[in-house]
Amino acid sequence: MSKRNLLWTLGIVVAIAAMATAVWMSRNPRPTATLPDGTRITFLKATYGRHHLYTEWRFQWAWPPIQREVHQINTPTDALRLWVRMENNQPLHFLPMDCTVAVTADGRFCPGYMDTRGWRRRPWGRFDAIRGLGYEGLAADGSQVELRFYDPNSSSNQSPASLRVRLPKAPVLNLVKQPEPLPAERSGKLLKVRLNGFRWVYHRWKPAGAVPTNEEVIHACPDWQLTLPAGSLDEWEVAYIHFAPLGAGPVFPMINRVFGASPQSIAMAVVGSWRAPIYSFYVQFLHTPTGKRESFEFYVSPPPVEQLRQREQLEAQSRKALQRGNYAHAVQVWENAPTEFALQARYWRGYVYVLQGDYARATEEFQRAAGLLRTVSSQYDQEYEVRPALALCLLLMGRRADAAQVARDFTAQVAQHRECLWEIELLANALCLMMPEVAPPPQRVDERTRAWVQLARQRRNQAYAEMAQRTRAIQAALQRDYKRASRLFPSSPRIYNSDYDPLLLALLYKQAGNLELARFYHDEARSFLLQQRGNRGYLNGILLLRILFPSPAPPSGTLLPDGRAGTQGGLPRQFRPADDGALRHHPARGATVR
Repeated sequence: MSKRNLLWTLGIVVAIAAMATAVWMSRNPRPTATLPDGTRITFLKATYGRHHLYTEWRFQWAWPPIQREVHQINTPTDALRLWVRMENNQPLHFLPMDCTVAVTADGRFCPGYMDTRGWRRRPWGRFDAIRGLGYEGLAADGSQVELRFYDPNSSSNQSPASLRVRLPKAPVLNLVKQPEPLPAERSGKLLKVRLNGFRWVYHRWKPAGAVPTNEEVIHACPDWQLTLPAGSLDEWEVAYIHFAPLGAGPVFPMINRVFGASPQSIAMAVVGSWRAPIYSFYVQFLHTPTGKRESFEFYVSPPPVEQLRQREQLEAQSRKALQRGNYAHAVQVWENAPTEFALQARYWRGYVYVLQGDYARATEEFQRAAGLLRTVSSQYDQEYEVRPALALCLLLMGRRADAAQVARDFTAQVAQHRECLWEIELLANALCLMMPEVAPPPQRVDERTRAWVQLARQRRNQAYAEMAQRTRAIQAALQRDYKRASRLFPSSPRIYNSDYDPLLLALLYKQAGNLELARFYHDEARSFLLQQRGNRGYLNGILLLRILFPSPAPPSGTLLPDGRAGTQGGLPRQFRPADDGALRHHPARGATVR
């Protein structure tokens, strides 16, 4: 066969192949959506596994006229990827640079992000890009889902484009048919994990912005026991963790990545569809001295969503009753509550008794609630932290020895944990200021200060550096150097880094003899706490305010047990507030503080 005949034959084959492809595409159209700016998005395929490939054949003005291009993505574990093509005929500088993509699965959004900076020029002035998209908590379960594309810079809440696609089914779903019963154990070479269950933190909030997000957030705090054949548990950190439907693979590192968290304080967001029958709880531990890693995976039940919603409804009813001054109803809310809500019932009943001034009954409730807690560093325990409240109530009752014992145990736990919220550490510092006998030894405070400084350097976070300054200020106050303590304590002329900052600053300036600034920060703390009365997390601030600045009569704006408004006549003259406005003038800096 001559070369001319060979070229003709090859051309005919290519033409027939092109026609067959066109006919097949017309009979099997791919899902397509168009954005308001004209960008055309076509769904290509879905892949599941560790190695994701998409192969395309492209026409080009060169030899050979048909070119094969392979797009590849590798993931450390089995994961789902959705391949799409983006096309646009606009000039390159008008093309979108990014796009937020959300998948709706069982009424919940699984967010994703698409970076479209890799536009390629094609024939006839066309630009396109191939992307393999990953989503937070989207499971490869064979279901049909809707992809919605949003412009993150748009102010509209409407979805500009959407398309429906069918997901593949992960092979692991054929192997694991039901959740495993808890407690369950896993053993590694260096570590043994016994998972007893989870404690759940539930929050409901109103999202804002152009891209819709989930209004409900659940965090899972594992209740587990870690045993070692040798060494200390302090040498281990959680390097990676996720709680997602089985078949979803790992979540995005930027969303659920944990840096240097201790196993006692770990908590992870529950992502994906809450109707999934089986969830994968995957955790990887890092042995910091050697760099060795241990990984474990458990197949567990989904979170008890309806139970958590019921708990939130009871708390909302109790909170509103407290804000209205209806103490009887706030207690009645928890009379027939399920036994699973024992901690919450004790917490809120104690809250009511504190506002009524009945510290004996509040102490009884907090003592029983403290027995249901585990550690000061757990996010679940920090939601209902009653141990400082118990110590403060005992102090208000005149039982200083009992209060010191409770405070000593609490401050010792805070000092030994690496990961605690700033508010928890500030509460421990406040207890030390009121009861110097419970303060840890100076070398322990120095270790804590160095730990905050090290965290600030590692994570490049100014907030950690300010926490180290707080620790130094408290150390100076324990040495009765209140002027130095007030100078060291960080404060901003417009915003506070902690809800307890104004209260502690008022105490430090009062001890230092600066009554003008003491009155200013006292007014700030008092006005804020009156506005937050009944909200979870401000119980200890109310108790601190009563101890640090006692008055025979309740301050203006507070409610007496019978619902009557109090007066401010009982406040010491040097700390009587001028008004209860949200904005005040800082006497020293000349700045307005919100």
